[in-house]
Amino acid sequence: MSREILVPLDLSQPDAIAMALPYAVQWARARDAFVHLVTVLPDINAGMYPYVAVRATEESRQSAQDRLDEVAAEHIPADLDSATSVLIGRMPRYLIDEINRTHPDMVVLAAHDPRLADMFLGSISGSVVGHAHCPVLVVRDPELHR
Repeated sequence: MSREILVPLDLSQPDAIAMALPYAVQWARARDAFVHLVTVLPDINAGMYPYVAVRATEESRQSAQDRLDEVAAEHIPADLDSATSVLIGRMPRYLIDEINRTHPDMVVLAAHDPRLADMFLGSISGSVVGHAHCPVLVVRDPELHR
């Protein structure tokens, strides 16, 4: 059974990515685990034009996969094993489903700007902390949380 540190990333938040990944790397080394980067894209509902949704979803998935692979190459040292996954669905439900499916040893995620707490931090981080059956490390930027 392999050990896993799951790192959910919002690819639109480069500061959060840079903040969370050093902790994930540190814990992966300490636990002899691999780092699994994951992002969740919203499902596109095109109503009467489902072919538009399929094409847009596939293009979005490939773009996110390429970006996630770049992030892994930039932040995960070559001596650590890593994996990347792009999920399509509703946050935080799909993220929690992924945690339940993969049974990671730990989840490491970055907290967003506290001014966005009611819309983002509370709903995603709070749901992960409340539903994950493993330790969850929520990394906060000390400058934003004073």
